[in-house]
Amino acid sequence: MGPHASPVLPSGSAGSHGTIAALAMSRPRASAWSRFSDSIRRMLGLHPTLVVSGVRYRERGRESLRRALSSRGSGVKEYDVEFPDGKRTRIRCTPDRLYADLSGPLLSPAYLACDPLIRPGMRLLDASCGTGYGAAWLAERVGPSGAVVALDRDLESIRFARLRYPLGNVSFEPGGIESVMGETDGAFAGVLACGVPLRGQDATRIVGEWWRLIAPGGWLLVVAPLSTETPTGLGAIDARDLLARAIVGSPVDDDAKETRTIPGLSTHAAWLVRKPPAPGAIA
Repeated sequence: MGPHASPVLPSGSAGSHGTIAALAMSRPRASAWSRFSDSIRRMLGLHPTLVVSGVRYRERGRESLRRALSSRGSGVKEYDVEFPDGKRTRIRCTPDRLYADLSGPLLSPAYLACDPLIRPGMRLLDASCGTGYGAAWLAERVGPSGAVVALDRDLESIRFARLRYPLGNVSFEPGGIESVMGETDGAFAGVLACGVPLRGQDATRIVGEWWRLIAPGGWLLVVAPLSTETPTGLGAIDARDLLARAIVGSPVDDDAKETRTIPGLSTHAAWLVRKPPAPGAIA
């Protein structure tokens, strides 16, 4: 019996979990007067400050975040950050490194959509956690009896995630698939790969390693932009072919030929593959 692949995730229910509301929050909307006031402060050399859940973000420079990350901007916006425990750091927002407190959790629909797949006590792998907000949500969903290993190759993102989300059941680690190659077969109940580049020569090996790490009855969720013009984009046909090559001997279901976007994230698509349960296991 081969794995079952689905082109779209079931809709998640966000009402009963505490931080789902925080994860799904939009970036604080500034009024026209607030934006005008901030512009005046920048002109005077004063730096606007934003406080989110006790974390204080103080702008550096006169360029606004929106302007800096636009096609006409510098591409970088710096903030000095102070956490509730007094620790401090400096962050740099870029188009590839976004912070949920400042830009909003843009990929939260991908995490929320996998809600029906998660159970307390699970051990999950977030293969590309960014600045950490999604992995923190996963950690709450699996509860204290579960655990999340969250990887990212960007050291600044990992450093921030450790300070911003100091949870006992999530481990933010720098690196990619090589960081978990020492794990035993079936070490994770689920693997979420959101925005991992999968068009290079190593793509088949990476997906195959994720599959090895998934326990019988577990799942692999790949989320990627539909546009192949982006570095992490993965077209529908490419995604299905990649999964078929990587999961040797277990052809991916024909249903995956049809690709649908995730509700609330129309630029991306998701492919869900479930590993068959162990023989004799109760479904």
